[in-house]
This record gives sequence, structure tokens and C-alpha cells, in this order.
Amino acid sequence: MLGGDVTNSGDLLSMTLLKSILDSLNKPYYAVPGNHDKMKGDSIVRHFQSIFGSDKFHFHTKSFHIIGFPTLPDSKRGGVRTQNNELLWLDSILKLSLPNEKILAVTHYPLQKGDVDNYTQIIDVLKKYPLLAVLNGHYHRNMLLNYDEIPGIVNRSTLSVGTQQGGYNIYTLNDSLHVAEKILDTPLREWLALPIEQ
Repeated sequence: MLGGDVTNSGDLLSMTLLKSILDSLNKPYYAVPGNHDKMKGDSIVRHFQSIFGSDKFHFHTKSFHIIGFPTLPDSKRGGVRTQNNELLWLDSILKLSLPNEKILAVTHYPLQKGDVDNYTQIIDVLKKYPLLAVLNGHYHRNMLLNYDEIPGIVNRSTLSVGTQQGGYNIYTLNDSLHVAEKILDTPLREWLALPIEQ
């Protein structure tokens, strides 16, 4: 899963190259857009949607329902938000969760004041369901936040900057949700484990 900022400037060439790399993995992948996936001046993530087919996703796997939805800069109102039609979509998809399923949500911006203008509306929708956690990007570092008792797991960037090596997080779901960081040329390091209530 890619939690946004899959490119640096939202250009078609970068999106196309990324898609060819992801396709070569021969594994399913899912992505939501981030603020860097909009070209300057665009009101929508035009190239993201044309390459990846949608700016949202959902799928069921084992006993989990995983849902990705957009939080993006709003060129009409200013600020960052999830649009009302996207909130209705999110609620309708959450209703499809089976009674025994745990839910993971994925969106680019952390759901808090100063990041997303309508974060309270989003959290109100999410809290109606048995959410395990919300996965985010945007901050380019690993950290755990609290969205009104819903764990918010912020993920590092894959970007290499200066002497700082690129990397990514690996999630394992069993009796707990485990998050381990893999920095290039270094051993895997677990940095978070959240128990999964049965």
C-alpha cells in the first residue's frame, strides 16, 4: 500500500514509471494520492487517477477490511480536506465490513488539527466502525498519533535525502499489528506493535 506522495510533482512520466515498477512486482498494490501527486495548479490528481484508476480503494483479506481514501489540498476552498462525496463513499464502504473483520484505513494526511480541515467529520465516520488503525504519510517519519482513541500510524518516506538512506515500513497482521522499518542495507527493525482485540 502506498499512502500518498508516490511522486514528487504529480507529472505523468513519474506516475507511469512508478506504475511500471509496481506492476513488475507481480503483487497486488493499492495507493492513495498525496499533496505531491497533484500537478501545480490542478484541482484534481489528474495523472494519479488516469494511471491508478482511482484515488481510493478497498479490499477484504483474511479477517481485515482495508480502505484507502483521499485527503487532499482543496483548490476551491483552500486547506486540506476529504470532500463530502468522499465521506459518503467512505461510510458506505465501511458498512460493507463483515462483523468479524478489523478495519484499517489509509489516507495521506494525519487526521488532526492543522493538517485536515474536516478531520473531526472524518473521525466521526470512522468511529462508527471497529477500526484497528489509520495509516498516514505526509510527515516523512514514523510516529504514533491518537485520533480520538483510534491509533494513527504515520509512516516514513521512501526518499533518500543526503546521507539519510531511503526505506519503507513492513506491516504484519497476526495477534498484533506489527510495524517494522526497513532502511536500505540495514536489518529490519520493529518500531510498533498494537494488540488486535478478538
